[in-house]
Amino acid sequence: MERRKSNPMNVATELKQQATTGAPGSRMVVRPDNELLLVSACMGDMDGFHFSHAKHLPATAFKDANLRSVWRALGQGLIFAKDEAAFAKATGLSETQLLRIETAAGLGAGFSEYLRIFEQSWRASEIQRIAGDMVKSDGADPEPFIKQMEALRAQRLTGSQPKAIDDFRLPPDDDPSVLLGNRYLNRGDGMVLVSTSGMGKSSMDVQMAVRFALGLDFMGVKSNGKLKSLIIQSEDSDGDVAEIWESIRYKMALTDEQVAEAHRMVLIQTERVNRGQAFIDQLRRLVAKHQPDLVHINPLQAFIMGDVTEARDLGDFLRGGLNSLNEPATFGYIIVHHTVKPPRGRDKVILAWQEVMYDMAGGAEIINWARAIMSLRAAKEPGEFNLVLAKRGIRAGVTRQVEQGAGFREEIVTTIPLKHSTDLIDIPGRAKKLRCIYWEARTPTADDSSQVEPKGSESSKKYRFEDFLRIFPATRQSALGFRSLHRACVNMSTISIGTFHRLVKAAAKDGHIQEDASDPKTPKYWLKT
Repeated sequence: MERRKSNPMNVATELKQQATTGAPGSRMVVRPDNELLLVSACMGDMDGFHFSHAKHLPATAFKDANLRSVWRALGQGLIFAKDEAAFAKATGLSETQLLRIETAAGLGAGFSEYLRIFEQSWRASEIQRIAGDMVKSDGADPEPFIKQMEALRAQRLTGSQPKAIDDFRLPPDDDPSVLLGNRYLNRGDGMVLVSTSGMGKSSMDVQMAVRFALGLDFMGVKSNGKLKSLIIQSEDSDGDVAEIWESIRYKMALTDEQVAEAHRMVLIQTERVNRGQAFIDQLRRLVAKHQPDLVHINPLQAFIMGDVTEARDLGDFLRGGLNSLNEPATFGYIIVHHTVKPPRGRDKVILAWQEVMYDMAGGAEIINWARAIMSLRAAKEPGEFNLVLAKRGIRAGVTRQVEQGAGFREEIVTTIPLKHSTDLIDIPGRAKKLRCIYWEARTPTADDSSQVEPKGSESSKKYRFEDFLRIFPATRQSALGFRSLHRACVNMSTISIGTFHRLVKAAAKDGHIQEDASDPKTPKYWLKT
């Protein structure tokens, strides 16, 4: 039987308007869209993962008789795609009817939302039913009704079940849940690409999408097969995107087959209106329609409703919004984001490679949400940059060859030297050559190291712990957190937060100061007496 995808909204409307015959003597009744979509998402999942999260729902929870039949068949372990005839026999429905139900939710990318809405509605109706039965009982023993309420509460709510520690297993080498590197980015994860304005984040994002779509690495960050990307962007015009694409085609010398593959695997949606919940709703529809492996959001500030510096607003958008579209995990996010305004003069901060993530606008909430962070930073020469893999960068698996004796060895790196292309492209029908917009690797120099530092200042200075003794409290009761200590010491020195952090950690290790780590997120320090 030929399988084809159907438009979810058309199928839902058709099923509402039609009264098709199911089991003898029954008719397909009008059902809420969400009821249909939930059953469809579970029916279309060949691995049974979706149904495993919803099997606590009884078949009687569904108003439509045909959907109840499908739910019972799923509970018996039947899979429509593997044995359509057996599934039809178990449900009493025709294969055509079943195919319409199965394709209503596409690949079921919105399953978690369908389940959440349906479960809330079902629980509310069950509570009303139990309360109504109790009223009708006219003073009878309330204990049976109380037990029913307790049983309802005890049933699993939406979300995954806890697992015993020995139920966790290392993934195989070809695990499809891994998108990039050695679990650098998985389905369900989010990565942030951060830099200041005008550095070329958008072109880098598109270039990554094209290379990953063809199963190629980007600057050594490997993709796990050919990955489909959906890019939602708000700042680049059609002409901007066209220039990036022409540059990619030219520099990569793409074949006709590769162009066709990129055409199929990289989709770009320009969105300049919807924000907040309206954007989440739109993204839900796009994900359900296109089933991407990667969803790119460029930039974050264009789509979040609220203050990007407020943890609550960020959490609502990232965790309550974006994460809700991706549970269970089916794709990964790549979010393009801006840094804060760079400090100058004595306020200039010098950060080691692992600290550059902290110069993002928004602070700790987005850093904690992101599974991986890439920071694009200018090098000393114009047009040259360092891409710093600032969070879990070792898992990206980027290597370089280092001389060792008479040969070479592979060394994992977290800082990637790169530059803008300087090529000019002849475009048929255009008199003026196109300036190539493309990121390419460059040869590392002596200035490129794991310590990503701006020119001059602190790298040549030597600081001693003794220089800052007077800012440390003398007792545990008056102990101060790291940030408070740094604010105190900048009044007497221009020491950066990164250098001061290393100095404090060394002093604690050497026993010069005491550390209260009862709260690991905000340890406090005082002088050892």
